[in-house]
Amino acid sequence: MMENIYEFFFTLFSPLCHQITERSFQSFDGHQFFVCARDTGTYLGFLFSFTLYFYNKDKFKAPISFILVLFFLHLLLFGLDGVTSYAGLRETTNFIRYFTGFYLGFFLGVILQYVKIFITKPENIAILDIKKSLLITFFLEIYCTFLFFITLFLIKYLLYLLAFAIVFYVYQIVNVILSLFFSNYNKKNYYYLALAIIFIVFFSSMLLAGTFKINMVEKLYHK
Repeated sequence: MMENIYEFFFTLFSPLCHQITERSFQSFDGHQFFVCARDTGTYLGFLFSFTLYFYNKDKFKAPISFILVLFFLHLLLFGLDGVTSYAGLRETTNFIRYFTGFYLGFFLGVILQYVKIFITKPENIAILDIKKSLLITFFLEIYCTFLFFITLFLIKYLLYLLAFAIVFYVYQIVNVILSLFFSNYNKKNYYYLALAIIFIVFFSSMLLAGTFKINMVEKLYHK
């Protein structure tokens, strides 16, 4: 039963990643993660950024300008690690891949939360002075680092949390896009209908593409 579930998710998420074994984590029972270490970090970092929801429940108190600076800094590190390692200029490790992915995903999640609130409840965005902005930015970097090491320590047990994180990632992005069109309460039924249709079409397409990819790889491997 569990093996069938694993194969389903591995196929479903196959179009999202190269799924190279050496660049992926292994679970405690020897199963390869559904995506590589860098993507694993991105999705888990994104997921755990939403623990800040309780901090931002009444007012969004993260300084978006400083968050954007951190995001682009980590995007640069993410890109440099990927490009230089793929170009053969240096060797990288799954630790570094996970590190660059996790920080990027975390701050992407914070930015997406800001965008969602800006669209739906702009009055809930707090105005912060420079001192508070710097303190909160420092706290977020420390908090992200704490989450990074905790998840890294537990990584071999997080295989199926990763599956949830990927679905959650897709949901949040679709949710923000749909909020642009269905922010009015009277349109909520249309929102849920559109969300259901997008999810069904997207993940059905992913499953078909994943099945095709895996079949092609198997054919090439057996030649």
